[in-house]
Amino acid sequence: MLSSLRSILIATCPCALGLATPSALSCAVAHLNSHGILLKRADVLEQINKIDSVALDKTGTLTEGKFTLAECICLENQEKDHYLEIAASLEQFSSHPIADAFSEYPNNFSVTEFESFVAQGIAGFIEGEYFRLGSAKFIGLDIPTQLQTCHLFLATTKKIYSGFILKDKIRSSSFGLIKRFQSKHLTLLSGDGATVVQHVAETLHIPNWLAQQTPADKLSFIQTAQHQNHKVLMIGDGINDGPVLAQADVSITLGAGSDLAKSSADVILLDNSLDKVSTLLALAKRCKRKIIQNFAWALGYNLLILPLAVTGNLSPWIAVIGMSLSSLVVVLNSIRLLK
Repeated sequence: MLSSLRSILIATCPCALGLATPSALSCAVAHLNSHGILLKRADVLEQINKIDSVALDKTGTLTEGKFTLAECICLENQEKDHYLEIAASLEQFSSHPIADAFSEYPNNFSVTEFESFVAQGIAGFIEGEYFRLGSAKFIGLDIPTQLQTCHLFLATTKKIYSGFILKDKIRSSSFGLIKRFQSKHLTLLSGDGATVVQHVAETLHIPNWLAQQTPADKLSFIQTAQHQNHKVLMIGDGINDGPVLAQADVSITLGAGSDLAKSSADVILLDNSLDKVSTLLALAKRCKRKIIQNFAWALGYNLLILPLAVTGNLSPWIAVIGMSLSSLVVVLNSIRLLK
């Protein structure tokens, strides 16, 4: 009787059940780390399988975020070089990637009381006049017909002086990313003007897009989707993406992203390649299958071995071997995720 009781206790030890999930997750996380994908939450691998809605930032995420100035357009009787230098003088104090587009131009004007407005623009006093440089929404003035194609505008509180056309190359890996998410509800969220956002959305075949989105607008979009019982994945990299990355069910940023984005995101792609998102999704599915297989094996073993132990047909030393083998099978099955 005592021998049977020992066999029952040994045979029903839940070692394999306890190892089923953590062993699979540990191996999956190690595999992703070796491929430059850093997970800050282990449950991301579970949550990402439930995603049905994807929100995407544009600048620095789908595009390279390396702006160049294609053209400066001034209104009649205005000196292009003069206002280009004013813009460059303002941008020298900005940390936004757009500032790089003006770095090669003269910036000799003295700027006082410089201000930066997240996802809108910058402003400051030059020679006693208050200049603003930013989106049409930030400028708050009617845009003349000849400046309609511009992405950025230089103005005072009463008058627009010039517009700037910028170029930003779309990442080659963005096309594969969008194709990977075609079955999801895709939305492009950007603080840029409608013309630019529409062009990128059409190029990448993104069906839904929203332009001139402030951080609060982006956050509201994610919260609304979640209230409608959607599981949302957000991919972004900028300072203004911090709140929305923290709010999303799963969030991904790039290694070159802002510190705020990296502290808010659940996943960091260290080599800045969006192709790694496919690796993450594929491994998340494999990990889920391995966990199910591990539980099936552990439960099957217990259901098989328990009747033998109860009826006295299982000696304690055989129960020890069986329990050890059960745990070993679970671990070996999880280790396959490393490949």
